[in-house]
Amino acid sequence: MDHNNDKKELILIGEKESENLGDSLICAVASHLFSEFHPKYDIRLYDISIARRPDSKLGYLLNRVFTKIIKQNKFFYYSYSYLYFFYRIPNKSHVCIVGGALLQDFFSEALVAILDVCRMKRAILHFSGIGIGNLFDGNKEKIRRALIRVKKVDLKFRDGLDVFSMEDKIKCSFVPDMGICCCHLYGDRTTTELDRSKAERSGGGLIGFGVIHPEHICDKNYQVSMEYYIQESCRCINSLIALGERIAIFTNGDSADFKVAEMIFEFFHHSDKVQLINRPTKVYELIESFKNFKYVISSRLHSLFISFSFQISTIAIAYDNKIKYFEQKCAGSSLVINVNRMHTIKWETEMSRLNDFNFNVVNLKELQAQVTRNIKNITKLQ
Repeated sequence: MDHNNDKKELILIGEKESENLGDSLICAVASHLFSEFHPKYDIRLYDISIARRPDSKLGYLLNRVFTKIIKQNKFFYYSYSYLYFFYRIPNKSHVCIVGGALLQDFFSEALVAILDVCRMKRAILHFSGIGIGNLFDGNKEKIRRALIRVKKVDLKFRDGLDVFSMEDKIKCSFVPDMGICCCHLYGDRTTTELDRSKAERSGGGLIGFGVIHPEHICDKNYQVSMEYYIQESCRCINSLIALGERIAIFTNGDSADFKVAEMIFEFFHHSDKVQLINRPTKVYELIESFKNFKYVISSRLHSLFISFSFQISTIAIAYDNKIKYFEQKCAGSSLVINVNRMHTIKWETEMSRLNDFNFNVVNLKELQAQVTRNIKNITKLQ
């Protein structure tokens, strides 16, 4: 920590080095927005997966051993995380935990350790994500359970995005998922520019087909086999080809997802109507691919965020409730298909509905304004 820096520190904690770039996207947008709206603060971004992504070969080997140990020994992971963040979180600082990946079971001990450090150092907590801010109660429950472990008291979530205080100076606020502001990540794009690029795409743009590996579908109400998923994905793409469309198969960067994308593309590699976009390794690469899409059909939540941010109409292939909730309640779209119901869909009909669909720009602007307003007001909580 640079003790010669007179700026106050504002700590961001997320999965900034995730292979699935959706999580990295949140961190990139959060860092951009906090730097823009809080220039008097020194923005520090830390990875919650502190021991998972080493650069060196030796570090990689040690990491594999370490990961096995922490998965088998929660106390060790908690202790390591506690010490790591204890020396990085200043007293009475603002700490923003960003992204739903933090709420995965693998990170639960790290989350509790961070909350314990914040309690000890009287830090002010802020949470951001689709799972927070009265958007999806499932992730709220995970935060509630973690806070119960720290404070031994129940946490009552209020409706909306109200700031509230807990006992013993633990204070929290909630911000919607910052991914919906990603169109401003690499230079501000005005509404006029977005409208112009949308008009250009509609003439000869591609339909982006986003792929997910079935192993990532954890909700039993949505699970499908690999054979089913590939078969129905190919049927969808064939229907789009019959309609005269050109298709770009893409992923959010996850290597398992990309293997499935390659398997699907193998059925179409002789077709000049279908292309496979290289697996992105940087957030910028992921966002760039969307500039050529006139429509998107995808499962991954943050590919839907990018589409929403760039005003691209989508068909969401839902593999859990948060995707359905986001599309129907936030994006204002009724074009949501459960992944295990793909076999019932007539894609010609769905594409006709998509052509007639009016993108909800008002809803997008309201949500983006809510994000920026909450970020601006974060430091007012003392």
